[in-house]
Amino acid sequence: MGKSYRGMVLSADAGRNVIFGYHSKIVNSGFVPAERSNFITSLSQDTSLYVWNDSTANSRQEKWFRPSDVAIGTDGAVYVADWYDPVVGGHQMQDKKGYGRIYRITPKGKTLHTPVIDLTSVEGQVEALKNPAINVRGLGFNELTKQGEAVIEPVRSLLNNENPYIKARAIWLLPRLGQNGILATAELLKDSDEITRATAFRSLRATVPVILPYAVSMQHDPSPIVRREIIIALRDIPFSSAKPVLLELIKKYDGTDRWYLEAIGATVAGHEAEMYPEIKMALALNKTPLQWDQQMSTLAWRLHPPDALDDLLLRATDSMLTPKERRAAITAIGFIHNKKAAAAMFTLSKHTTTEVRTQAAYWLSFRQGNDWHALLNWKNISFNTAFERKLAVMKAIMKGVTDEHISLDARKGRLEKMANDSIGGQLLIGLASEDRFPAALVPFMEKSIFNNPDITVRVQAGKYFKQPGGKKNYSIPGIASLAADAKMGKTVFTTYCASCHKIGQEGTNVGPELGMIGKKFDQTALLDAIINPSAGVMAAYEPWLINTKDGGSFFGFMVSNNKRAIIIKDVTGKTHSIALANIRSRQKQTKSLMPEPGLRGMTEQELADVVKYLQSDHRSN
Repeated sequence: MGKSYRGMVLSADAGRNVIFGYHSKIVNSGFVPAERSNFITSLSQDTSLYVWNDSTANSRQEKWFRPSDVAIGTDGAVYVADWYDPVVGGHQMQDKKGYGRIYRITPKGKTLHTPVIDLTSVEGQVEALKNPAINVRGLGFNELTKQGEAVIEPVRSLLNNENPYIKARAIWLLPRLGQNGILATAELLKDSDEITRATAFRSLRATVPVILPYAVSMQHDPSPIVRREIIIALRDIPFSSAKPVLLELIKKYDGTDRWYLEAIGATVAGHEAEMYPEIKMALALNKTPLQWDQQMSTLAWRLHPPDALDDLLLRATDSMLTPKERRAAITAIGFIHNKKAAAAMFTLSKHTTTEVRTQAAYWLSFRQGNDWHALLNWKNISFNTAFERKLAVMKAIMKGVTDEHISLDARKGRLEKMANDSIGGQLLIGLASEDRFPAALVPFMEKSIFNNPDITVRVQAGKYFKQPGGKKNYSIPGIASLAADAKMGKTVFTTYCASCHKIGQEGTNVGPELGMIGKKFDQTALLDAIINPSAGVMAAYEPWLINTKDGGSFFGFMVSNNKRAIIIKDVTGKTHSIALANIRSRQKQTKSLMPEPGLRGMTEQELADVVKYLQSDHRSN
């Protein structure tokens, strides 16, 4: 295909109707995609705002190309498997039949020939090793390996090939050809090219029984890629033997190279407590934690042994450090799994600095449901004392609602008090969800619950109780025909939607971000999603109703579900950690957390305006 395609990774994406091509580039000690291109596509124009379910007449034929796989042939051509049917890869295109094709892609003006594969001669085996088809070069590799030192020179000659990938195949083969092949590969550790040195080291590591002598000889290599390879190799060596080399390699960490840092973290795993004091002695010298440079501070962040807690606490609270540096220290504490770290995070949650206090509260809330669940007495820890106090009050009132020995008028009064409170209303919904709501109070409930200040309570109530006046009916075609104003739509979004959704910097990150929603759905689909929100609830945003043994009721998205607790995020964004042992019932709701517009009194014009706003360009937000 030519030099411009060398090293390109091809990826078939049936949903995007494209074979993507990726080239990589070296960044520090790792690799990142330098660019992505459409190697071949049926789309008339490339767009990241892909509308997967657009089945209009103009786009249907463009979407009939659904590549499922890509391979390289022995002739160097690219072969693409293309397949679609009414179900697989259909994307609601409603195909009436299945269809399969294989495309052969070659360079313009160039005739490619299928070579004769001869595995009976050394020359043929070398040619097979050079072949672009992976299965053929695999056969050549295996046949040459069988002959050992007899083929060292023909294989070594490939080191001069102008194609670096063919050169690399020779490097991987040489140490498998016997002791002289190992010596020839070891010579490449002195090559001027860092990729050649790194490849030679990896090849030796995969072949020779003892790699440590090579690691020792290369520990001062100027290339971070080579040193990162050495660090990774040290994982497979007894730690006591690897430790001196590893410490030298750690000293050469520049403080910014995440590939290098992760290699260190993986190799030190299980020995953090042993290495941390030595790293501090080697890198921090006599500096206090507040004087650390990026090299030492990021190593402490990545390794975070228990012994680093005091150092991290100093950095977490010092006003002279940047918010990013303090945040990193708090995050590191969040990954120390012992009681002292959990208690320290609780102390940080009371800090006078809002940023420190907020982040520490987040980690407490998150860790309560997993690693720190058994480390603290969570009953004595409250992230929202006002909520807890109100919940206790409403639980006490609810006893009077369900007590049949109290007069109906007294129970009705208690019911109305609860129905007009967001927490109280949620507790009443909890009763209804378990068929424990008093039948005699249903008429009074229906008169008051739909006036609850919490829209999520009103949404849930529609499942269990009849709303006075019934559901408001909207005509989607009628709304679509109205003249709409995007500026007015932004006001509508702020009024009705921003409490749960974000566009750009505006709104709250409770439900899905809507900045790109107008590119994914047309006007009719958006109106249908708003008017009938429960018709298609996204998997990550299915609401759950959790009722607890102590009388609590929680409604929201499930953030975490593990062996100890469930964490629910309600519509305000507040998270609630509920111990599994305290759960009486849990139900996944079919009704969306998003309210129907009729419950909010939205007019047809407001719906038309907000859809116009959602479909406008939000890149400036």
